[in-house]
This record gives sequence, structure tokens and C-alpha cells, in this order.
Amino acid sequence: MALIGFNFTKINVEKKKAANGKVSITNNLNFASVKEAKVNFVDKKSALGVEFEFKCNYEPSIGIIELKGSAIELMEPKEMKESLELWKKEKKLPPVVAQRILNSLLSKCYIESLILSNSMNLPPPIPLPKVKVGAKVKK
Repeated sequence: MALIGFNFTKINVEKKKAANGKVSITNNLNFASVKEAKVNFVDKKSALGVEFEFKCNYEPSIGIIELKGSAIELMEPKEMKESLELWKKEKKLPPVVAQRILNSLLSKCYIESLILSNSMNLPPPIPLPKVKVGAKVKK
């Protein structure tokens, strides 16, 4: 339904050496834990608490950005029950729930990692738009 809470609990950035030549950047977001979250201001809704870990790894051994945090997702009680049961069994969330939460978390983590990479003079962890100046293309 909606992300109603979000915070970072750990931010770690390390630049090991200057970027020279080709740099490979891998980004990864994982759910560390999933549990029911208590919210007092919402009637007939449930909330799922998610702890996550996001990592940008720069190769060849240039640097790393690590973010850890937690989020609270508001959802219907039935969806909540299914999500908790699947997490308990398989350490996975239903695809629809996982997609919704992952997209929200990735948006926040990519923005933060972009700011951190700029501060540490690391290459941006996501491709940025580029402008090409030149002759107009004929139609």
C-alpha cells in the first residue's frame, strides 16, 4: 500500500583509491529481516517492518558504499499475514509486496548513494544522463 516509515541506521562509505580506467559498479539490496510493526494511528491496517542492507561495490577495489536501515510498509491484514508466513518459510516476500517495497527502498538508497559518491569523489553508482552537442538529425 504505502511506505509510512523509513530511516537509515548505518552509513559507511570508503574510498580505497582513485578511479582509473574501467570501473565496474554492482548494486545490491537485500532484506535482512521482516516482522510485524506496531502502528497506533491506523485502523484496520497492518504494517510490515523491514530491515534492509544496500551495497554499492566498486571494482577493481576502488571503494564501497554500504547503507543499512529500516522501513515500515502499510498493508491490508490478509496481505500482511501472507507476507509474514512466506518470510518465515522461505525468507522471501510475495512478488507484488517485494516489488513495491524494493522500488521504494531503491529510490531512497540510490539518491543517498549518489550524494555520498559525489562527496567522496567516487563514480556515481547509477548512470547519469549525458548531453551530446552536435549537428541536428535530419528527419
